[in-house]
Amino acid sequence: MANKQSSGPIIAHHPMTVAEIRQTRLALFERQRALQNEGAANYTDMKAGSPPSRPLSDHERRVAGHIQLLMNGSTPPQLLVPVVSRDDQIRSELDAIVYVERDLGRQEELALEREAEQWAADHADQWRELCKQIVLAAVGLASLEERARDVLDQLQYPVKIAMGSTIGSGLSLLGVGDPLLDLRTAALKEGIVTASDIKKAEKNDF
Repeated sequence: MANKQSSGPIIAHHPMTVAEIRQTRLALFERQRALQNEGAANYTDMKAGSPPSRPLSDHERRVAGHIQLLMNGSTPPQLLVPVVSRDDQIRSELDAIVYVERDLGRQEELALEREAEQWAADHADQWRELCKQIVLAAVGLASLEERARDVLDQLQYPVKIAMGSTIGSGLSLLGVGDPLLDLRTAALKEGIVTASDIKKAEKNDF
């Protein structure tokens, strides 16, 4: 039967970033597929008549131990015999991959959170400025719409007017009631804008 041992550790170092963790998980997945394929091939060979792999007997383990002693710790690979069958090795490694993959999944979640927090910190000023401009633009739009309604109130009779179905309808593009109440409140509370900024925006002076 084929005995395709792994040539080295899959996790060469402790992955920290999301990219490193995902690369490690991909390597684990590939190793998992290789082991599953090897196990399937071994089963097919056994069904075809090949003898199943087996663990070493106590005598064979003692012989292997003496070989290593005689070779003074430099036993060549061809003389190193596993103490368990290859099928047992495959099952053990697959079970280990499941545990490692589960832990890597948790580590990836933590890494995602760390990197998102760092991104937010790095882009805080840019984001706050965007929020400010959006709030002031919305306040300015509400003020312009109010002026448009004042103009429309001067009409004594309904006539055809440019953009009469949108701006001329008298309805706000922002919504009904006071659609900016929550937006203004949050922006003031978080220091995105000041009351003075809002007053200037209402005059379209921002």
